[in-house]
Amino acid sequence: MAEETFSIFEVSELLGVPPHVLRYWESEFSLPAADRDDAGRRIYNAEDVALVRRIKESLYDEQCTIAETKRRLAERR
Repeated sequence: MAEETFSIFEVSELLGVPPHVLRYWESEFSLPAADRDDAGRRIYNAEDVALVRRIKESLYDEQCTIAETKRRLAERR
C-alpha cells in the first residue's frame, strides 16, 4: 500500500499558509527537503505535514519566535 502524499499546494491549503512560507520553513528550520515527484514538484508525506503543522502552531498560535520554535523542535527530536 502506497503512502499518501500531498503537493505543496495541498499542504498550503490544508494549513492555511502560502506555499512560499512552506518553502521558507524548509530552509529556516532545516527540515528534510520535501521529496520531489517526476515533474520536480515538492511532495510531502503525512510525517512532513505533521511537522509543518507543529511549526505553524508554534509560530502562529503560540506566537513563539523562530528561535523558540527551533529549540522546541530540537527538544522533541
